[in-house]
Amino acid sequence: MINKIFKIKNYARFNNVNSTNMPDKGIMKRVNLIYAPNGTGKTSLSLIFQSLSTKNEKLILKKKSVLVEGELEVGAILDDKAEEFKRNQWTDK
Repeated sequence: MINKIFKIKNYARFNNVNSTNMPDKGIMKRVNLIYAPNGTGKTSLSLIFQSLSTKNEKLILKKKSVLVEGELEVGAILDDKAEEFKRNQWTDK
């Protein structure tokens, strides 16, 4: 289970988001409702979740931001274990 998202950088609509500027500090509950207008990043978030659960890097690279220079980074905590997406791969932290 994903417990917390602590960083999304240079990914789709998310330029530089960290847990301090996320609702509820990025902490996920057992059931989460994500509601937003079209074009605000819901599909991008679902690709992060799919990529994280399957460790399929190709899924997350579909939405790499082309408008911003810099490395794509995503960080999440799963069952007390931190995972980060850096240099086009998922790694344990």
